[in-house]
Amino acid sequence: MASTFDEIELLKALFSASSETSDPSEPTGPDVPWVGFLTCLCAVTHADAAAVQLVLKSGKTHHWHIGTLDMPSPVTLQSMRSDRVYSQIDLPGAAKDMRALRTVKCAVRSVGHVCVTLGHGQQDFRAIVGAQLSALTPYLGQAMTTWLMLHDARAQAAQNQALCDRLGVGTIVFNASKSIVDLSPTARDLIEASPCFGTVANGWLTIMDPDSAQAFNAAFTAVTGNAEAKVPVKFASDPTLHLLLSQGNWQGEPVISGILRRAPSAGSLSVQTLADYFGLSRSEASLAALLCDGRSLKEAASELGWTIETTRSCSKKIFARMDVTGQTGVLREMLNSPIWL
Repeated sequence: MASTFDEIELLKALFSASSETSDPSEPTGPDVPWVGFLTCLCAVTHADAAAVQLVLKSGKTHHWHIGTLDMPSPVTLQSMRSDRVYSQIDLPGAAKDMRALRTVKCAVRSVGHVCVTLGHGQQDFRAIVGAQLSALTPYLGQAMTTWLMLHDARAQAAQNQALCDRLGVGTIVFNASKSIVDLSPTARDLIEASPCFGTVANGWLTIMDPDSAQAFNAAFTAVTGNAEAKVPVKFASDPTLHLLLSQGNWQGEPVISGILRRAPSAGSLSVQTLADYFGLSRSEASLAALLCDGRSLKEAASELGWTIETTRSCSKKIFARMDVTGQTGVLREMLNSPIWL
């Protein structure tokens, strides 16, 4: 590197990008940290363009760049030797009129490789740039391995969050004084949508219904100091919310963990989804949803605007199509199906 300071700043930018962290005062987004690294790289090497290209053996690629430059083609990348710095002169298959560049390829575990390329439009690079890229190569594979692991973990977390949203399940973490130390997005949405709760202000959960508040306090006391206890709390709201409290750990400290769940409602599901999955007509699916949510035939007839005779006749068709006996069979079949996912 040109100096110890340059080396430290460049490595800091590289590993900041690999962990997708950036200056809180700057705009956020998945590309921002890599732009920061490439900007730092250009400043150190006096390049006017730079790019990072991650090529996986699966065929998927990730690409970040600033400025305009000629990237090595996929065929060229395959021909390049790992950890060797190439110029436009000795790059395999490079065009004779290619503008000045320096590029290096490094292996990323056994899943692919990463290529860093610098471009210069006005003049060739100084001799020291090759040494600067060479000094960077031992860290590129490690940084990309970190980025891939975090990228996959974030994708899995996003998938899990989406599933929690569909199921209406969220988590709350309380400290010993009942103050909230962590609240999942789904739990926050459930709380804000329920008239049973007030605004979560200054870390405290405000329960508007006196009976629900008393039940919560009793459950909290019951699980405190009892590692085996799991105590449910039912909140008076529509839809009904249930909270299961138990002991847990958060960042190495003992806490009370809560799982907040909205009671499932077939009425919230798409009528067409129910019809397609169970082989029903749309009108049959509408009735099946009401039966699953606990409505009697008389109540369902009133909601649908049907006569009781029509409702009873339709229910028999539903029982036959779903191969069940009675309303409890409809409830069991629907609750055990994957339609909620």
